[in-house]
Amino acid sequence: MILIFKALYTILRTLWTQKFITNGVLYKTVVIVNKILIITLVLLYIVSIISIIPITSASQGFKTTNISVGSFPTAMAYDSNNGYVYVVDSGSGQVSVISSSTVIATISVGSDPTAIVYDKQNGLIYVANTLSNSISIINGTEVIATVTVGGGIGYSPVALLCVNGLIYVANLNSYKAGVGIVSVINGTKVVCNIQVECHPVCLVYDPSNGYIYVSDTGFATVSVIKGEKVIATISVGQAPRQIIYDPYNGLVYVLNLESNSTSVINGTSVICTISVPYPVAIAYSSSYVYIVSLCNNTVYMISGTKVVGNITVGQSPVFITYDSYNGLVYVANLGSNSLSVINSSRVIYQIPTGNSPRFILATPSAVYVADSGSNEVTEISVCKIIYYLTFKESGLPVGKSWTVCVNGTNETSTSNEITFILPPGTYFYKVYSAYYIPSPPQGSITLSSNATLQISFTPVKFNLTFEETGLVSGTKWAVCVNGTVSTSTSSRICFLLPYGYYEYKVLNVTGYKVTPIMGYIDLTSNITIKVAFYAMLYNVTFKETGLPKGVSWTVCIDNENHTTTACYITITLPMGVYEYKVFSSHYMPNVTQGTINLTMNEVINIKFTVMNYTLTIIENGLPSGYEWTVNINGSNYTTTMNEINITLPYGEYMVKVYSKYYIPITEEEFVNLSKNTELQFTFVPENFTITFEETGLPSGTTWTVCIDGRNYTTTSSSLTITLPYGTYEYRIFVTTNGYSPNVTQGTLTLTQAVKISITYKQITTTSTTTTSTTSTTTTPSITTTPPPTTVTSPTLNTAFVVGIAIVVVIVIAAAIILLRRK
Repeated sequence: MILIFKALYTILRTLWTQKFITNGVLYKTVVIVNKILIITLVLLYIVSIISIIPITSASQGFKTTNISVGSFPTAMAYDSNNGYVYVVDSGSGQVSVISSSTVIATISVGSDPTAIVYDKQNGLIYVANTLSNSISIINGTEVIATVTVGGGIGYSPVALLCVNGLIYVANLNSYKAGVGIVSVINGTKVVCNIQVECHPVCLVYDPSNGYIYVSDTGFATVSVIKGEKVIATISVGQAPRQIIYDPYNGLVYVLNLESNSTSVINGTSVICTISVPYPVAIAYSSSYVYIVSLCNNTVYMISGTKVVGNITVGQSPVFITYDSYNGLVYVANLGSNSLSVINSSRVIYQIPTGNSPRFILATPSAVYVADSGSNEVTEISVCKIIYYLTFKESGLPVGKSWTVCVNGTNETSTSNEITFILPPGTYFYKVYSAYYIPSPPQGSITLSSNATLQISFTPVKFNLTFEETGLVSGTKWAVCVNGTVSTSTSSRICFLLPYGYYEYKVLNVTGYKVTPIMGYIDLTSNITIKVAFYAMLYNVTFKETGLPKGVSWTVCIDNENHTTTACYITITLPMGVYEYKVFSSHYMPNVTQGTINLTMNEVINIKFTVMNYTLTIIENGLPSGYEWTVNINGSNYTTTMNEINITLPYGEYMVKVYSKYYIPITEEEFVNLSKNTELQFTFVPENFTITFEETGLPSGTTWTVCIDGRNYTTTSSSLTITLPYGTYEYRIFVTTNGYSPNVTQGTLTLTQAVKISITYKQITTTSTTTTSTTSTTTTPSITTTPPPTTVTSPTLNTAFVVGIAIVVVIVIAAAIILLRRK
């Protein structure tokens, strides 16, 4: 436009100079038009200069500057190292860098950048490019690296979180249902990919337990990451989106868009669900958690897990943040193109912004609002438009709460100061605290600077009256309240005391007992305490130690039994001399009986010890001197005697016995040892098998084994004999059909199953006859088969041989005797 007017001005100036226009009227017209064009040109230059300078305005004490950036700004980050503000321009695929209210650089990144974060440990800016499946890494005003995330095509980074020098990236999965990825970047490299649900949209870090919480909008869950693993999946409401951690109470809050609720998480469990209609944004502050409701233009105040109030803001609020630099909360109102400024529980300002504000960034020097509808950033610099009005109290006890109401807004505290952050103006205040009188109680102040008001509290005083019954008229008695003693001979004692918590004690009167003797009173009004005196009775308390829980014990005093399972017995008796006895089944007291002269309350300590009993265990069936073992509740006792005597305390025991190669008929018995007890166990030897296996015999041949004096005959190829543990001799006989075994006898000790292999061979007999002649000698060999041999038992053969030997000895002895006689 300026060039057009400049061209027109040049043409007309030339025409006028060269006198191409000669007509007088026309000449005057050209002169007038010429002057108009010159003035217009100057104005256009001024406008053009203004158009390239950010437009600055003041609103309610806030200085606002509109800074033109790229298309559709949606997110921002602040670099505390260089003071730059980085603006994500989603529509133009770039990042605008603002310094001193001016765009100093425009950085091209990936397609559709949506999220940005600053890592103060390495000073780098990370930008999530949703449609490029990548992260652009910026140092200053240059992209130094571009990192692909999500593990492949189809993953779209939508959210970033910086934790201890690591960048966590939430990647939506466009193709594979049920699988999303959280990529972890260290510097400029992806160090791991953590699988979560398929639609992760927001991340938050809980420094108290090291957990990272990831909301999944498609599965109504929150994944909990510890290190590089998902350690829990928490079910929440439908379409969970934004998620925050509140460092003031240690809780995690999840906005469930479609459930109209907010889930409150502690660790890995949902502890509460708060109903909030269509929650779209959330922020914490030192006072409350604030939740933005899009449908009713309201911000709900949450204290812990309860809604404690609500604040009306502008039209269609979509974003909220807490400014830790001044304690204010800002709300971006998309529909009314404004910023609501909240101080604690009320809106103190409505600041105009550009079109469609949808993101807020608070820095130490200014607040920045991304106006996506007008492609600009509204910079709001806080001039000195807020002041601190501080009320400082004295006179209240430590921890006592008090309240100040300023123009209808209440603030309560238990500290000695209450501070309001307020814009300039005149304010009316009231001060109050239960049971205390403030000075001044109310007033007004015109606030043009920071101000402090001193409030002095004095307690309200009440009558604390003690009224007695039971004393003889004129008897002196006394009450002590918090160390102050008052005495009277009348029936009443009165104290005038300020509000507070008091300990009182009614002093002893000789010969009387009083109730109540002492107590505590919260003095919030005039109070009368009834005191009753009566003739003195005394308590004798028996306190026991040593008994297991639930075991009863008895004290007999004044011929009356008092039984309990508690650790003490208190008996109220008149003054006098009493004999007592103490006893309990199976437990022995250190004091069994005694005498007490009861002139005051007495305590007698009784210590019980468990009584011991002898458990005698007798065995039967074992050889003399054979070792055996008793196991009692896991403890072993071994002996070679036929009985064991064990001393044990009263109780229940499981008794087991065992011995090598012997089996008890009853292996274990349960005994309740409440007296000397005898148990008997009978052992029998353990049985084992001996298997003789033969080879070499024709099928069906009978063969015999003699063991332990008994013959065992069979026609099969194996013979199994079961015998108890012991040492045995055995013999194997020649068969009747002329077969001899390779093993004829042996000895074995039977401690396990035994197998003996036997090989039979047929017996062969050779007979040779020699005929002697003059010329030749012939030695024919004749092989004969022996007649069948009858195999007798080894007992009969041995007897036969022994008999023959005895006969021979007798014959020889007789011969010797006869020879000597001759």
